[in-house]
Amino acid sequence: MLETLSHGIHVTCICPGGVKTPMYDTSVFKGFDEGARKKAKNMLLASAQEPEDTARSIVDAVKKKRFLVVTTSVAKTAYFLRRHFPGVWFLLMRTLAKRLASDFDKYKIS
Repeated sequence: MLETLSHGIHVTCICPGGVKTPMYDTSVFKGFDEGARKKAKNMLLASAQEPEDTARSIVDAVKKKRFLVVTTSVAKTAYFLRRHFPGVWFLLMRTLAKRLASDFDKYKIS
């Protein structure tokens, strides 16, 4: 980024959280039944934002020449924890991964 400033080029790094798109309706979870897709969709959409809100955040950041943009409150919290408290972040992620794995076991197709 610094090497481009002398040429008048600014860089904006976008870290979008969840965005409500039709992708959530068409995703396929191979090896799992329909319940897994519905559960994942509900979990992801709970923290997702409208596409227009994400786009607005991006355009605003580019106009203001901001380097880093994290779009949703959940993504901002995750970024903050990962950056400032990595031990807590990894503990939370391990705990969440174990919980989700056990939750999704009931959706596996035998």
